[in-house]
Amino acid sequence: MMPLKKKHVLILVVCVVLCAGLAGVLLHRTGGSDADTPAAIPENPTDSFTFFEIGPRTQLTKVVREQLEALLGNYGVETRTTIDLTLPGIDNFPDAFPRLQVLHQLLNYLPRQRVEHDTLQLTYRYARKKNVPFDLIRLVFSGRSLTPLFFRLYSKRDGAEFIEMIQRKYGPPQTIGPENGPARTLYWQKEDALLIISVAKNRIGFNEYHFGIYYLNNLTALTDAEKKAREQAEREKEKTGELAF
Repeated sequence: MMPLKKKHVLILVVCVVLCAGLAGVLLHRTGGSDADTPAAIPENPTDSFTFFEIGPRTQLTKVVREQLEALLGNYGVETRTTIDLTLPGIDNFPDAFPRLQVLHQLLNYLPRQRVEHDTLQLTYRYARKKNVPFDLIRLVFSGRSLTPLFFRLYSKRDGAEFIEMIQRKYGPPQTIGPENGPARTLYWQKEDALLIISVAKNRIGFNEYHFGIYYLNNLTALTDAEKKAREQAEREKEKTGELAF
């Protein structure tokens, strides 16, 4: 059985991560006993999935970065990254998530070649030191608008408790694969966002949990902007060729 203290931390974190409406209440309850607990990042009201109240309209300002660092610890920064929207353990990803698959293909329009995008990626590997039970957190933002594109989270052992809490908030998920099989997928969908959890057994038989939060409108805006930029570059190249001869 999970120790009471650990279960309390898990419940608190899941509610903060995926329930913007309850986040303020939970932080208020814990704030009196821990003066160092950072405030959640403010976000305009939105009916979408959030991570520490970061939602589809949040901009990655300096203040937001500092607040994330206080919540999740030190982080690495990358720009001009590739984008892979798939999750481990989902064999029939294109059939299960057709809209996400279309976006994935548009973002990787050169088969078997590296395609870089105007992105800003924050990676947190030490969140457990802050009592946030994820082993890897990757937050990817648009380099143009500084709004989030998608989040990837990984937990080696605490995913079952996350699933239980998420179901309490959003209701039963849609599922792919048998509950007791070697791999299964759970997902919740809103108009502009997807929350996907891929559960797969590792080599020694324990479950590992991969979480994906995808902001579909923001990803679509990125693909549209990139397509226009490529078309403009092609027109400029043709114009240069006409002038050269």
